[in-house]
Amino acid sequence: MKKILLLFTALFILSSCNMEPDEAPQYNVEFLPADWVIFPQWVEPGHTYEVRVGFTKPNGCYLFDHFVSEKDGNAVVIAIQTMVRLEGECRNYEKENQDEQSFTFSCDESYALANDIYTFKFFTGYDVEGNKTYEQIVIPVKK
Repeated sequence: MKKILLLFTALFILSSCNMEPDEAPQYNVEFLPADWVIFPQWVEPGHTYEVRVGFTKPNGCYLFDHFVSEKDGNAVVIAIQTMVRLEGECRNYEKENQDEQSFTFSCDESYALANDIYTFKFFTGYDVEGNKTYEQIVIPVKK
């Protein structure tokens, strides 16, 4: 009798376990436009500054990932990268859902010796022809 009970218990445990791997949530990468940027009025070599950026998330499936930056000549182009959940229900917002994130910026001493300004270009979306648009911010270097 004990052997039968043990056999049924083992069968129950094995049948209740799902041997299939859990499916990971599926995401897409999407860049959201910056609504506003708060930068210092000027920067000094050797100092670090916080830069705050505001943006609007269309719904609850948009999760902030990080800021992407790349050099474009003497300018630094910055975009807000989000991960968009593809499956499951997303919370729709009754009004716009503003989010704010920040990053730190260090004024490099060697760059500041050769340049009087830093130029940043923040991705702000697309124009009617589908071209990327940017807000350009020029920050003077105080020496």
